[in-house]
Amino acid sequence: MADMFQRTPAGAVSPTRGALEYRYRSARNQLLWIVGFSALNLILLVGGTNTRFLFSAIIPLMLVDLGMYLCGMYPVEEYGAEYNELTFMDSGVFYAIVAVAFVIVGVYLLLWFLARKNKYVWLIVAAVLFALDSVMVLFSMLGSPGGALLDLLFHAWIMYSLISGIISAVKLGNLPPEETVYIDPNNPTQPPLDFSVDE
Repeated sequence: MADMFQRTPAGAVSPTRGALEYRYRSARNQLLWIVGFSALNLILLVGGTNTRFLFSAIIPLMLVDLGMYLCGMYPVEEYGAEYNELTFMDSGVFYAIVAVAFVIVGVYLLLWFLARKNKYVWLIVAAVLFALDSVMVLFSMLGSPGGALLDLLFHAWIMYSLISGIISAVKLGNLPPEETVYIDPNNPTQPPLDFSVDE
């Protein structure tokens, strides 16, 4: 029965609908990479390892890094000669900061879910949040230009992808609607019946 119906475009489109949909899906799926690698990097940082992956939001990592410093969780050498004079915060503060960091990562996951079906307004929100994250990368470059360069390149790529996806979604919304026509397989010479509704 499904073979009797074919979807045909109501007019010529350029670029094609399929290409625009692919760009939007690709941009939306970038949020999943951010979520996955950000969560992994948080786990590695809390676990005390120096390994870190790209494709990660930097603000959650900076929050946890600050929490570890304020709670005296780094080696004594990190604090210098004033270590014995410093007053560190309770470990409960650190766990609260870690929770906030994971909530930020969770926001990206929520935006990925909300942005389904070309609801690109949520992709705009994600782009704004990641733009703020990119600004923090620029600030981090002041202390370590070489170390943050790869992060900056990654953020530039993600921003390009998100903006491209948003533009593609807007163009999709401006395309003419598709029409559904009925073709009788027993009489292919018969003109197809158009079930589209005139507005």
